[in-house]
Amino acid sequence: MKRLVVWSMAGVLSAAAALAGPTLNYQGRVTAGGGNFTGEGYFKFVLFNDEECLWSNDGSPGTNEPGSSVNVSVNNGLFTVELGESPMNAIPPLALHAWQVELRTWFSTNDIAFQLLWPDTRIRPIDFSQIDTHGTVLVASDGTADFDDLQAAIDCVATNDQFQHILVMPGHYELSAPLTFPTNEWITIRGVGSSRESVTVENTNGVTIAPYDVYVENMKFQGRPAVSTESLPGEFNVELRNCYIGLSDDAAGPAAVFTGEGRVELFECYVQADGQAPCALALSGGLNAYATHTRFDCWAADAVTLVVTDYTGYSEFESCKIDADETVPGLYISGGGGHCVFRSCEISGLLVSNANVQTTFEECRLRGDRPAQFVESMRGAWLRNCDMVTTSNTAFFAQDSSGEFRVKGCNIHGHAGHAVEAIATESFATNHYMGLRFDGCYILSIDGDGGDKDAINITCAGTGGEDDDYGASVAVWDCEVCGYIRDGIHSEGAEVEVQRSDVDGERYAVYGAGGDIEVSAASMEGGEACIRASGACEVHLRDTELWSDRWGLYASLDGQIATLIGCHLEAMMEPALECEGGRYLAERTLFIAGTNAAVLLKGATTAAIFNNCSLFSIADLFGATNTAPMLVLSDSTQVPAARLTGCLLETGSQAPYAIGLSGGATTGNLFMAHSGLTTNIAPEIGLIAPEELPYGNYLMPPGLR
Repeated sequence: MKRLVVWSMAGVLSAAAALAGPTLNYQGRVTAGGGNFTGEGYFKFVLFNDEECLWSNDGSPGTNEPGSSVNVSVNNGLFTVELGESPMNAIPPLALHAWQVELRTWFSTNDIAFQLLWPDTRIRPIDFSQIDTHGTVLVASDGTADFDDLQAAIDCVATNDQFQHILVMPGHYELSAPLTFPTNEWITIRGVGSSRESVTVENTNGVTIAPYDVYVENMKFQGRPAVSTESLPGEFNVELRNCYIGLSDDAAGPAAVFTGEGRVELFECYVQADGQAPCALALSGGLNAYATHTRFDCWAADAVTLVVTDYTGYSEFESCKIDADETVPGLYISGGGGHCVFRSCEISGLLVSNANVQTTFEECRLRGDRPAQFVESMRGAWLRNCDMVTTSNTAFFAQDSSGEFRVKGCNIHGHAGHAVEAIATESFATNHYMGLRFDGCYILSIDGDGGDKDAINITCAGTGGEDDDYGASVAVWDCEVCGYIRDGIHSEGAEVEVQRSDVDGERYAVYGAGGDIEVSAASMEGGEACIRASGACEVHLRDTELWSDRWGLYASLDGQIATLIGCHLEAMMEPALECEGGRYLAERTLFIAGTNAAVLLKGATTAAIFNNCSLFSIADLFGATNTAPMLVLSDSTQVPAARLTGCLLETGSQAPYAIGLSGGATTGNLFMAHSGLTTNIAPEIGLIAPEELPYGNYLMPPGLR
């Protein structure tokens, strides 16, 4: 190739691209063989500073020849090209701020053999104050722009209609007073830089920015606090995007304070506090707050990251991270009467205490020492598709909290602790109601040392007064509950409802003392018993399977009622049903025995009715021996009363009787009709005949009606 020469070059930052990225207008002349070249030329370009590549036309790294070229028409040696325009790579906004920027050029007439044009061309520094920015005021700390003072730029935009935006060049801007804004003008401020910390604004003596109607992007604020709406009048509107909000060194307050009656929105921001700070963000008042893809951190000792107190507004936090030390909650809510919604957030511990705020958590990950705590709260909570996992304590804890807790599609894991624990003290339960409902959840307690930790543990110490709406209850629908330390569900004084769920317990699947138990279409398995019920409670089972090595249902009721409709009770070592006290009705229920009786009725005050039931021993099927009757009546003085209609009692082959006595009783009576037995009843038991009525009817014996 003949010798090529670039005759001239000029570079100007295009005004229209001031916010989108700079371009360079490159003009020159190419000669070849002593004459001006005409035709399609091929160029390659690199901008560099001290042999460090700032930009190349195709994105190639380094200061050597790029891999691909740019087509440029050359007419009689003259050409012009806008560097940084498509299809070339865009020039980074800060590329032309580097010291001694130079342009290196390669040229070819055939796009095959390229020649380096020498020498490299020096680009003169640009004074931003001489650019037509179309309504944008420029701020640079080195004095090369319209202002070097950010407050002066804000005042200029506020009083001149031809300006709407403020563009802040990288640098550190020290303040002696907070940045303030007009109440009648919307202002946009953008920081220029490769990160949100390229532009730093700091007031070490107080508030850094007191925004009103403003949009701020890509800036860092530090102060005491950095951002505050505490003194703002009326309804303000603040939007912060890709901003860092932090404290000056050794500051003792929050990094941000949002209160008042306006609206605040954070997007892709980072709010951080450390040292002596009580929290990263303090939220209160009636304002509406929104945060998306924002991180909140506070690592001060015993400090909470996000504090919501006396809040009466509406807030949404989506895809946020609220982080704190494992021993303290990251989120604390108290007082007020508003509504807080958290979606797809990661929260290192939640505490709602003495609060009247409605809280909603959707697809959140709650972790920490106690992931979710509600203490003396007044409006319940909604949790959907959340993970609550702890390694040393209770995962979900509620105490003396009014209202409904609706937990749906959640994983709740307590390692070496309860998965769920709820407490209603006597003074609370006498006047208030706390209801927990779990729908489609996986609730697990594991890795215990044989202690008293359950998958669900609920205690109600109050009597409920004269109103059934007082007290506490837990409902489990379509869930899997696994109590691998002690019980699946452990209730004292509270009502328990289980529907369409699998419940397992190392000891009991369900333990209920003094509270009604209602189970429907469930499957239960317990090491000691599937259900252990006692005290002044009713038990109602429908279409439910109970499997245990020992008891299926073990009940000692204070004169209450128990019903079993369409159920399956199977126990290998003890009776499938053992009960003392109360009245029992079994319809279409199968009682399967291993090496003991299928049903054991104890106590003179116990009465039982079996309609269309089967009492069956499976010992012979497994080559085992079962000499027990399928129905045993036991008491030291007077045996329980029993009535069987349309039942089948099938004993093991070695059993002498299908129905027998125990516990010292020498005589007993029962009513039985339309039933089948594989062997006789004990001779000490007499059959009670009904009183005959006309037309084949009969009157049941007294005490068995």
